[in-house]
Amino acid sequence: MFGFGKKKDGDNKREHDRIAANGEQVRIYGETYPLGDLSEGGMRVTEYTDTLQANQYFEFHLVLKPNGGDMELRGHAKVVRQWDDQLAVQFTKPQPDLVFEVRDYLEKQA
Repeated sequence: MFGFGKKKDGDNKREHDRIAANGEQVRIYGETYPLGDLSEGGMRVTEYTDTLQANQYFEFHLVLKPNGGDMELRGHAKVVRQWDDQLAVQFTKPQPDLVFEVRDYLEKQA
């Protein structure tokens, strides 16, 4: 997978485990994009065609799919990297409610 997030102790391990997306989406400035993957610390946005660039902060609405329904979480993030049609995004801190909900969702997907 394409990497983002801090690596621990100089090895190749990421700070947060990621799962491949399975229909999850994110809405940024009114436009909806699919996710490539998701972790407690961020996400990879795919098919992105707008103007956000690295080091920009933005508000988002994350649309998760627990039990066949939709659950929407609002949060703030920073673009870590932008390439081709993808964004590597890191959630800004502190957002304990967002992290709790994403962690709970990821555990249920495993």
